[in-house]
Amino acid sequence: MSVTDEKRQRLARLSKTDLIDEVLRLDLALDAAEGRTSPGSTTAAAAALRLSGFLDSIPAFVNVKDADGRYLFVNRYQAETMGIPVRDQLGKTTAETVSREHFDRFNEIDRRVVKTGETISGIETRLVRPSGEVIWLNTHKVPVLDAEGRPMGIISVGIDVTAERKAERALEESRSLLQQVIDAAPVVLTVKDQNGRYVYANRFAAENLSLDPGDMVGKHVRDILPTEMVEEVLENDAMVFRTGDPIPFFDEVLDYGGADRWMMTSKTPFRDETGDVCYVVTVAVDLTEMKEAQRKLLEVEARFSSLVGQSPMAISLKDLDGRFVMASQPFVDMFHPG
Repeated sequence: MSVTDEKRQRLARLSKTDLIDEVLRLDLALDAAEGRTSPGSTTAAAAALRLSGFLDSIPAFVNVKDADGRYLFVNRYQAETMGIPVRDQLGKTTAETVSREHFDRFNEIDRRVVKTGETISGIETRLVRPSGEVIWLNTHKVPVLDAEGRPMGIISVGIDVTAERKAERALEESRSLLQQVIDAAPVVLTVKDQNGRYVYANRFAAENLSLDPGDMVGKHVRDILPTEMVEEVLENDAMVFRTGDPIPFFDEVLDYGGADRWMMTSKTPFRDETGDVCYVVTVAVDLTEMKEAQRKLLEVEARFSSLVGQSPMAISLKDLDGRFVMASQPFVDMFHPG
């Protein structure tokens, strides 16, 4: 294995923080490259050569600019990633190599570094490669000092965080989709902690109480639910916390906004990484309309049965299997006289 290959493998194992630290410790080498070496140190030419080789091995954007924002050095990774040869960037500004938009933003930051001599970290930047691919950089800028300690340029180190940003965006999109599904479902869904405070409530749960979901978060059950419901809710929650067992679906009549609602409710424990129950998840399906439909159907059946029973006509009703389910007395008398 060559020395270069060994160096690349060592750099690949560095964490992003270690990588930044490695680059930020290059001030001494830069001094040597500028001919400001101390007695007994390596020659400027040798230092510059080692510095260039090291920076070309780093899997990050590394460049050095003068006080006017013109590139004095661009490492191989930056050149290859952006598809712009090193020779086409040296002596030019970001406006000439990438875009005016990026130049305006970076030039303002670069001037601040040169003026104050401060290090600025955590600058997030969106770049578009010639292929159209978008990449994200987390950039750190350090001043280059002259012999008197005055800023004369800027070292920039940009760590590619595109994969992290894509993962964050995918997670956010997944959360957004899940939230939309949960809010669209006609189901009450709440999560409460051991103190009886809501840590989550979906839109359906909140709207049943004429609230917004945010109005419930952080509030105690006593602050949200009608007084007559509170004790039963807290007792059921306490049972789940105490036993760690779910409570299967059970029917209950709850007062929502002054109106009774038939709910089929279940409670499930939510455990932390140690296995302890930290929350209780409550799911309740509103059965009010179904119960009301059942009630009306029973009323209709009762009235129809009464009409049939009082009718002077021979009337019968069979199910799909041909079995009699209802018959008037005249009909019965036709087949069983006397």
